[in-house]
Amino acid sequence: MFASGAAVTLGLTAMSTVLGLAVGILGAVGKGSKFPAVRSFVGGYVEAIRNTPFIVQLFFVFFGLPALGIRIGEYVATVLAMTLNLGAYSVEIIHSGIASVPKEHLEAAASLAMTRGETFRHVVLPQAIAKVFPALSSQIVITMLGSAMVPQISVADLTYAASYIQSRNFRAFETYFPDHDRLSRDGDPLALPAQRSRQAPVRPQSPRCPMIEFTFEQILTNLLLAACRTVVLSIVSFVAGGIVGFVLLIMRVSSSRVLRTIVKAYIEIFQDTPLLMQLFLVFFGLPLLGIEVEPWIAATVGLTLFTSAYLAEIWRGCVEAIPKGQWEA
Repeated sequence: MFASGAAVTLGLTAMSTVLGLAVGILGAVGKGSKFPAVRSFVGGYVEAIRNTPFIVQLFFVFFGLPALGIRIGEYVATVLAMTLNLGAYSVEIIHSGIASVPKEHLEAAASLAMTRGETFRHVVLPQAIAKVFPALSSQIVITMLGSAMVPQISVADLTYAASYIQSRNFRAFETYFPDHDRLSRDGDPLALPAQRSRQAPVRPQSPRCPMIEFTFEQILTNLLLAACRTVVLSIVSFVAGGIVGFVLLIMRVSSSRVLRTIVKAYIEIFQDTPLLMQLFLVFFGLPLLGIEVEPWIAATVGLTLFTSAYLAEIWRGCVEAIPKGQWEA
């Protein structure tokens, strides 16, 4: 099941990468257009996508398009949402690459009687892609990690497979952070151990509850309350992540090779795994060590660790960008 889920995740990522880069190239061209309406449209698209969570975009595509009479399946909706998300970020990345192409190269192409289309295809675009390839690669990885949200609309990807297996064997930590030795000893991960099944309490069936109707004022109040909690959680995790990231920065630029290796491994782990998986590992993993945590504490810890990994690399780039002469001075 893990293999089929991984295949779905990779397939969705591959299709959205091709389509998203195409959207990014078109958007980058439109961003440099001489028509204000085109520039405004591209700018609005980029801002709308970059300032909203991916799961909200996914819900808008999956639930919003049918409201307009456009019915699509969950896989098509996922590819479309991932394409729009990647395309918005790619617009800015590719546009910066296009802007970095020397003006002399364009003049040389014009002297060879190349048209604007030929100049863009053979001179501008290859150089732009080559210069921003690392940033594009990172964004593609981030898009793939964001696909951990797609089980919310019943897409059977890798996260869906892990959640399904965890719901069958009740071993969340081993599922999201596979312990291969233990799984090999216990056999099929889908099989519930006999001892666990004997000890598992039987929950009584709860009676059906009538659907609760909310007024507009109640919905608005709950949304505002949730927004306040999100802002507070973001601020706390960013401040704590900044402190941890600064400590990681000092270790990252230290003369000790061991410290640099540890920090590099820490950063790679958190940058190469979805935030959702990290939250699950904190919330389900710490209790296995005897540390019971509340959901708010688990969310704060997970976001802090996630933020610190990115801030440490950002600050390291800033430190390394300082000219050597200023350090000597």
